Amino acid sequence: MEAYNLTDIEILVIEHNPFMQRLLTGILREFQFRKIQMATDSEEAIHYFQHNTVDMIFSNWGPNSDEAIVLKKIRDIKESVNPYVPIIIFSTFSEEKYVKLARDLGMNEYLALPISPGSIYRHICNIIENPRAFVESEHFLGPDRRRSKFEYNGEERRKDEPDPEEGNEALSK
Repeated sequence: MEAYNLTDIEILVIEHNPFMQRLLTGILREFQFRKIQMATDSEEAIHYFQHNTVDMIFSNWGPNSDEAIVLKKIRDIKESVNPYVPIIIFSTFSEEKYVKLARDLGMNEYLALPISPGSIYRHICNIIENPRAFVESEHFLGPDRRRSKFEYNGEERRKDEPDPEEGNEALSK
């Protein structure tokens, strides 16, 4: 893994449990993060996010929690000051349906608890080394959900521009 200079990156950590706050702050400081802001609830997190420059968010998450509201508000293209900020989720909810739900709300990376310094650093490096393009549609704004890249060797059936001759032939049949 690459060693990165993370001293100037401002990270917002959303965590209500004091023990986890101390643990995460200690781990992040070991990685040389110097600008760490702690928010204990969604209201505090959104307020800080909307009024400060935040380069990355690290958030505890549950499917029916206030943190789900935070994800929605951060990814709101009309209201958010930075809807493209990278978001790393950590959660006790490790079942596939919960990971997909967080993905569909726009998270970049998902860590199942218990976490380790190595797993945290790998996810931070993944955001830096493999940034995903953002998808914006009527109902979604977030990182492209497709992670796997594969080579397609079949017939290419999509074309850049429709051929006007082909359209006429199809109509005459």
